[in-house]
Amino acid sequence: MIEHLGDNIEFKVVCLDRDLRQPVAYPDVQVGAWQRVGKGDVIYLPAQAMRPWHLRKLLGTRMADTVYFNSFFNPRFTILPLWSARYGLLPAWNTLIAPRGEFSPGALKFSAQKKKAYLCAAKASGVLKDVQWHASTHYEAEDIKRATGVADKRITIAPDLPGGVPDDVRPCVAKAPGTLRVVALSRVVRQKNLARAIEIVSRLQGDIVFDIYGLVEDRGYLEECEALIGVAPGNVKINFLGPVAHEAVIARMDRYDVFLLPTNSENFGHSIYEAMSCGLPVVISDRTPWRNLQEHGAGHDLDLDDAQAFVTALSRYVRMSAIEFEAHRNGARRFAQEWLHASGAMELNRQLFTELSLATAGKPVGQPA
Repeated sequence: MIEHLGDNIEFKVVCLDRDLRQPVAYPDVQVGAWQRVGKGDVIYLPAQAMRPWHLRKLLGTRMADTVYFNSFFNPRFTILPLWSARYGLLPAWNTLIAPRGEFSPGALKFSAQKKKAYLCAAKASGVLKDVQWHASTHYEAEDIKRATGVADKRITIAPDLPGGVPDDVRPCVAKAPGTLRVVALSRVVRQKNLARAIEIVSRLQGDIVFDIYGLVEDRGYLEECEALIGVAPGNVKINFLGPVAHEAVIARMDRYDVFLLPTNSENFGHSIYEAMSCGLPVVISDRTPWRNLQEHGAGHDLDLDDAQAFVTALSRYVRMSAIEFEAHRNGARRFAQEWLHASGAMELNRQLFTELSLATAGKPVGQPA
């Protein structure tokens, strides 16, 4: 978003000085000071700095027209500053929240009681009274309305802004009949359904490799997945390879044939788009915005409850030769390219911020847009 829109909109980013649940800070950043990163200004903070009195010192002046929260349930980066502003500890900015799929039925079923209780408290307190919402798709807009009861006029739909399609990505090893190199790029959490992916891949015939990249957020879920890997048949090799830097994702994709993610829910699915842009057909659940993939030769979006459909789709790819498979690679890349041009994502995201600022110009801060 910043790289696409930063020439016209000034972005300031407040974030932690390390990746989620990592014990050490990034080695190449200055902690606690504003610094230029790409087209935005970023301040990296230690966890202990995310307390009301520290936030008041950092954000005590109205340094922005709009504050954009990249989550609804995040304790440090949404709940704390949102409630602090509600009770006068921080400026009452124009507030825009992107829940990033947190209100989908698939996401709300995890820690359901806690989330339900917090939603009730937020609505009853009036903390959401003047909030505007960013939905990535019309599906997410419906999820937001169902969860919060907010009116349509408070929701703006603007597709997420992915990186551009790479000029050319070719596989490092040609696809051979009877083989399949499968990849998943995902946080290791129950919502992403990696255990189901492992079960599906374990049912394939042929010479199969399934590599999973991603940050482990749920150690217990990782152990469940590892137990399934332990009983996988000998023709299937499954590897957890840990997180991969975002700038290295495109280069890593050229090792694989197919992207697999039977996720419980995605509001966008950046890794799905990146895989298609690299020429990987995707085999995913029907709980993402990416639909009708088979019609475009870009992959399959399948009923999450029908494991056999996943096995059938992947088995077809296993049998293909390099020549047969090339049409599917081209279909995935073409679909990604056409979506980027046809979605109008750039202009919709620009309007997301500029129209909110214009609508509230001249009004007391915190009044409805």
